[in-house]
Amino acid sequence: MTEVTPKGGCKAVVMRASHLPRPSRTHPRQFGKISELGLSNEEIAYLREAKNDDEWLRDWSSALLEKYARQYVAVRHQRVIAHSKSMRTLKMHLDARKIRFATIAFIEHPSEMIIYAL
Repeated sequence: MTEVTPKGGCKAVVMRASHLPRPSRTHPRQFGKISELGLSNEEIAYLREAKNDDEWLRDWSSALLEKYARQYVAVRHQRVIAHSKSMRTLKMHLDARKIRFATIAFIEHPSEMIIYAL
């Protein structure tokens, strides 16, 4: 797990699958509760609501995909709160509004999208 704090002060926690131990007889796969991760109440609440935002993004109509094509889109509570063609500009918008947590998706093509979680 890596903590990243850019100049704007917005903290992101990044965990890569390659850093997770592989299950084995001596180290079985472990499933835990979100509350056991040592996160703040605000971070826990966001992780729980982010699942709904991810599902909402996947259910977008082709008209919405076309509207935000080739842009980064920040979503919170199943609505678009900011969008931009560059991640830097999107982050500036979020920082200006003091938004600490959002689900961010880059709409690559109207029929495809890649979802990034910060």
